[in-house]
Amino acid sequence: MEPKELLKKLHPNQFSDSKVIDKIECPRELLDFHLSKLAEQNKHFDFEDFIRNLLEREICPNLIEETGPAGGGDGKIDTENYPVSRDIQNYWWYGLNEKNDRWAFAVSLKKAWKSKCDGDIKKIIETNRGYTKIFFITNQAIKNDKKLEYQDNKSKETGLEIRVLDKTWILDKALNVKNLDLLKIINITQPLKENQIGPNDLKKHRQVEEIEKKLQDYCSKKIVNQDAIDLSIESAILSRDLEEDEVIVVGKFERALRLAKEKNNIVDQRNILYDLAWYYNWWLNNDTNFEKYYIEYQNEVIKDKKIEEILKLATLWTLLYTRKNRDKNEVKNETNILLNLLNEKEKSQSRVTQLKAETQMCIINILLEENIDKQFDNLIAIVEEATEFKEYDFLTLLKMVENMLPIFCNNDKYNQLYELVIDKLSSRNCEIRKAAMYLKKSKMFVSNEKYYESINILGKCLTFLYKEETDGELVEAYINIGSSFESIGLHYAAKNYYIAAITMFIDIYLKDRYLDSFSLKVINRIIDLEISNGNIEEVIEWFFIKHILLSILYESNENINLDEENDYFLQRDALISSEILNTKMSDFHLLPKIIEICHKYGLATSEVMAKYAIGEYDNQLLEECNGDKGRVDKLIEEFYKDSLKQKLPLPFYNNGNERTIYSFLCGNKIKIVFTSSKLMHRFAEFLIALLENTFATIHTHHTYMRGDIVILVQQKNTGEFDINYSFDGIDTYIITLDSFEMYDISVENHNLITDILFKLLANILAVNFTYEDYEKTFKEIFEDDKSFERSLNHTNSLYNLNKIFGKEEDIDIPNYSISRDKEWYTNIKKDNIEEETVDPFAEKKDIIYVVPENNPFENISHRNIYSSGMIKCNHWDIAKWKGVAYLGDAINKEFIKIGFLFENEEGAKKVFQDLIDNATREDKDGKIVVSFIKGISKTNIYDYRVMITGKVKIPKDSSQNIIINNATRFHQMNCTDDKNIKILESIINSGKGYKISLLPMIVYNNKEIKPLWEYEIILKSINIKQAYEIGKDDLEAVVILKNDNPVIPSYIKDAPVKKLLKLKKSYKQ
Repeated sequence: MEPKELLKKLHPNQFSDSKVIDKIECPRELLDFHLSKLAEQNKHFDFEDFIRNLLEREICPNLIEETGPAGGGDGKIDTENYPVSRDIQNYWWYGLNEKNDRWAFAVSLKKAWKSKCDGDIKKIIETNRGYTKIFFITNQAIKNDKKLEYQDNKSKETGLEIRVLDKTWILDKALNVKNLDLLKIINITQPLKENQIGPNDLKKHRQVEEIEKKLQDYCSKKIVNQDAIDLSIESAILSRDLEEDEVIVVGKFERALRLAKEKNNIVDQRNILYDLAWYYNWWLNNDTNFEKYYIEYQNEVIKDKKIEEILKLATLWTLLYTRKNRDKNEVKNETNILLNLLNEKEKSQSRVTQLKAETQMCIINILLEENIDKQFDNLIAIVEEATEFKEYDFLTLLKMVENMLPIFCNNDKYNQLYELVIDKLSSRNCEIRKAAMYLKKSKMFVSNEKYYESINILGKCLTFLYKEETDGELVEAYINIGSSFESIGLHYAAKNYYIAAITMFIDIYLKDRYLDSFSLKVINRIIDLEISNGNIEEVIEWFFIKHILLSILYESNENINLDEENDYFLQRDALISSEILNTKMSDFHLLPKIIEICHKYGLATSEVMAKYAIGEYDNQLLEECNGDKGRVDKLIEEFYKDSLKQKLPLPFYNNGNERTIYSFLCGNKIKIVFTSSKLMHRFAEFLIALLENTFATIHTHHTYMRGDIVILVQQKNTGEFDINYSFDGIDTYIITLDSFEMYDISVENHNLITDILFKLLANILAVNFTYEDYEKTFKEIFEDDKSFERSLNHTNSLYNLNKIFGKEEDIDIPNYSISRDKEWYTNIKKDNIEEETVDPFAEKKDIIYVVPENNPFENISHRNIYSSGMIKCNHWDIAKWKGVAYLGDAINKEFIKIGFLFENEEGAKKVFQDLIDNATREDKDGKIVVSFIKGISKTNIYDYRVMITGKVKIPKDSSQNIIINNATRFHQMNCTDDKNIKILESIINSGKGYKISLLPMIVYNNKEIKPLWEYEIILKSINIKQAYEIGKDDLEAVVILKNDNPVIPSYIKDAPVKKLLKLKKSYKQ
């Protein structure tokens, strides 16, 4: 990216917001043609007048007319300059001529330009008026090399400076916006270009006009004072920001420099040199002139060695170093000069000066890649100390730290410094600045697909943005955090933040009568998420809100792509209609309402399909099919079959029945069960979004879910609001809402809701997760990441939908005849469109037993974390697995029943229900993996371990990153002989058609055993292995412990278990 584009992206206010529009095609070619015809049209005087005006604006402001009746000239020159005092010239930014040398100008339309120029130069010299410079202006196009050769030869021949300005110069200058008004002199009245001045530029132009008037007043009075210097600098900067021509910007800076020298103002002289270097770097990307002014500024700084000027030189050094492609040798001299200046200041008597110098030394050494971590440590120490000094400029350090973000965002020391600098900012304005830093860093994380870091940092950011003056930034933060949640597959949390953003868009509109067109993109995301959840009524309501926003934007003359919006509408209408076609018969009675609201909001296809689902043919569609219902049936059947490829969910209606919504965290399910009214549906989605929000990033603290979380939401109505929850001690919570409605919640009741939800989240965190370091995790979650604060702060999202939609109004629903007694698609043969999956462990994998360099969850979606779902750790913990028993047909060897012995019956039932839910009672696909590992100890040769896990299936040819997060349980059997396992082996090795089954058995008082036959599962197979056979690529590798001393036969030289043990011993847990 060019420097100018980069700075423009960061600081758009420092650049022009105007546009120059061609009013006709090829304006340059038209002017070129017009200039070539002026001689034929005998427009010599017009051309001379036009050129003189152009010269006054571009070359020399002090011209007099010498030819024509008005001027009474002698015809030998067309115009010349007149003398102007030095005091007046001080205020010019072009055409300077301090010695008042005489300049002559000759203008020609003749095709033979060279002979004409020769003649004019001769005549001008013969006047003996002492001209030192002659300009010859022609409407002819001259090749540049020819022109330069002619100028050089003539200058040598005459001893005068000769300049030839040809048609190219005229076209360039005449088509500049500021000179377009001169074209009427040569009878071009049709506008060639239009300057559409932006609102920011309009203010700047007015400022420039006011400044130049004041400067003209000082000029006429021949006054030079500090106000004149300040105004001239301001005018230069405004012209720079207006992106005016280089000659104007540089001319104005040089004017300011002359005035500063006149008043002997050294500070302003140096500041102007700095500004010129800055201008040539960022606006013009000009190496030569940047380096010229760098050296001039450096030479000035060396004279007085002021710390503030040294720091500004350091800023320019950074630009120089970058321009030299970070080649240390290319800037060696400049670097040494700068470091020597800073070293001197480190010895200053002022501690603040020392700290400023030390700070800059660290920044330079970081850029030079000199012991980077040490420099960050030094900066951290400086920041801690500098807090005591008000004179230390934290904002400057903040900007320097921010600028390093793209390079060092993965450096822990840098991130520590970044957080520390933010922490040191206080006060309301600094809080806004903190939020801006967090927003900037979050964008960097998102661009690097580090969505979890983005969520953490945006959660902190939101706290600082709950202020009226930061509404725009708050909307941006809501959208960004919503997008990050969506990127990691947590769609309910994402939707909550998108809804919050829409609420803010509407609030801003009601307050300022301004609506951002980006609101349409946000509402599109909500609509798509509602479609992905099958929420038919909700998605239709969102289309109504979008229609309102579109109307506002259209009336505000916003540039809306209506074709694009119409395409989106039609595509989503088709998706909604596809879902409606899948409506179950039990929900037919709800479709008349759907038909009516689809009709109201213009969802024509959805209206047609809703009618068809209950047996009514749409009149228009029937008419298009010439009244042939069979043809309509065929069309809709084809549409329906095609829609099945979209893999859309079944439609959901608020029908009063029990419903479950799901989310996935780290391969485990969060399930919310509720009675599906609109109120409970909204609360259930809020609740699941709250859990997603709270625990989305918890794995970054090496903390993982132990199993599913189930929450039952119940409602009662005693007339007095209350909310509470209970826990069954395993995995199921019950939330009871009493007299709850979301349209008018008092502050007291809101606080009660927040308090109960905090306790619920704390209980879930304590019970349903496993920790590497409990205390560290809690500190990071509550203090560093503020995960609970982030999610609980967003409990206001409970009311956002009510703010957007208001109370639901009753609508008149016409009577529709429901003529179907079953679903219309009952007899339609559907193609098998099940997603093809593979077993990731079917082939040998190169499994590495080390902590990965990068967090494997860094850019992974929770929807791409796979688990078999077989083993729920919390269920196994409750059940308390105590051992294994065998019931086998030792004679006929026709069956073997393996009993897992448990202490707790309820827990055992849950454990086996998990297996049944995932593999059924007859595991024909071999989803349950049971392995027996013998020979685990040389000391106790009869000991063995029993392992159970589940096979994981992942989509075939998945192009996305995936993680397999699959739990395994194993139990060690300590035996004095091998009689029991021999029974198992004899049946397995018999080669007969034996049947293997697995069932739970409950042990009472270590004596009585009770089989739970109703939970018996028929297995496809089991595995019996020797410990020495197990290598790092085997599923059973998990049951080999690093301190094991397995039995290895003497004839086995390279037992796989040896490499496995070596790896496990090297892995520090």
